[in-house]
Amino acid sequence: MTTPRHTSLTADDASSAPSLGRTGIVMLSSRAGAGVVNLAAAAVAVRTVGFEAFGAVILCHAVARLVGDALRFQSWQAILSYGTPMLDRREGTALKRLLCLTVVLDLAALGLALGLLMMLAPWLGTVLNWPAETQEWVRFYALAAVFMTSATPTGILRLVDRFDILNWQHAANAIIRLVGALAVAALGFGLDALFIVWFAAAALSGSWMIFRALTIAGRTLRALPATGSNSTPVGFWRFVFSTNVSSSVSAVMLHGSTLAIGAALGPAASALYAIARQISDAIAKPAKLLGPVILPAFSETRQAGSDSHGALVLRALGLGAAAMAAIVAVMLLAGDLLLAAIFGPEALAAEGLLVLAAVAAAITLWGFALDPALLAAGRADLSLILSLSAAATYALMLTWLLPAEGLQGAGIALLAHATLLFLGRLLAVRSVLRARLPLDQTETA
Repeated sequence: MTTPRHTSLTADDASSAPSLGRTGIVMLSSRAGAGVVNLAAAAVAVRTVGFEAFGAVILCHAVARLVGDALRFQSWQAILSYGTPMLDRREGTALKRLLCLTVVLDLAALGLALGLLMMLAPWLGTVLNWPAETQEWVRFYALAAVFMTSATPTGILRLVDRFDILNWQHAANAIIRLVGALAVAALGFGLDALFIVWFAAAALSGSWMIFRALTIAGRTLRALPATGSNSTPVGFWRFVFSTNVSSSVSAVMLHGSTLAIGAALGPAASALYAIARQISDAIAKPAKLLGPVILPAFSETRQAGSDSHGALVLRALGLGAAAMAAIVAVMLLAGDLLLAAIFGPEALAAEGLLVLAAVAAAITLWGFALDPALLAAGRADLSLILSLSAAATYALMLTWLLPAEGLQGAGIALLAHATLLFLGRLLAVRSVLRARLPLDQTETA
């Protein structure tokens, strides 16, 4: 019998480790609150400096996120997939080796990202026709990538169920933005101050989360006996490569779209796109949050057989379908009222985009368990192929539709991407379950 999970934690950590159901509820409510605060911050910023100027902040943020996320190794997924059984078996040596590997990957990715950002930022500003203010700020804002590539700290906190720290990080980021935006408005400051506020939010919240994660990691490792293999886990490099490329595709699609829209339609259009995506991402946020939460549950049932695995997938699909129906109904009925009330009448130019993006996000929410199911089944390669195929379709559609349809064309491309990815993952999971493949193929692959 394996040792129950969390026995390696200190009393303080163990007392705060919630169950899977409670974890999901707490995370969803916390991130929903942070999303509302972020929307309020964006609304204050838009009403203070206008869509054109706020678009400059959005473009700089998109560059930092694009390069940082594209190069960031998704080491948190490796920590969950490989670290969960290590923690269960109390293998301190093996877990320490795993964390050292992921830290090295994070540092290498961070160094490469910063180097590219410093070299490419001025060139991007010229090619994409950015305003002079944006070109002046982009190199400084690129440093925010330091606090956006913390995959190992995120994995550590998820491994020991310290989702409360992750929740507080997102809440702190949103609160700093809102308080700063209100200060900019009250004091009559302009765009420069807004850049500083957005950078400070990322830096302060990110550095606090990294510090807490590293502290907890050290305490947890000291509580574990020095047992387990000191070698690299079997299949580690292939798993990391597949999950990283898949995530990089998503990052390029999200932040690259912001830059492409800015180049084609101007900074104001980028701001409108970012606002619509912020609302739709809030809808899809449960999919991003519950995926990592449910991944260990899939990993822990890997010895139970495909029936147990499939039952969990079916329950998740049913829950996602109910949430999707409610979200689509609300957005179709009140999407325009939401935009006008929060951001003013000018934001109604993004109404069509918002509805399409919201439906796409609802579809993503519907299938939140499908990708974790594939990863737990050892099919990271198949997940990667599906992500690449859907992203290629999105890029082609965006290139074709953006000049003719404007922002609504971006919405159509988003909807097509979400639909193709959902159907592809659904068929892939169905195939894996029908074939009754063992759930842990990582060691045998």
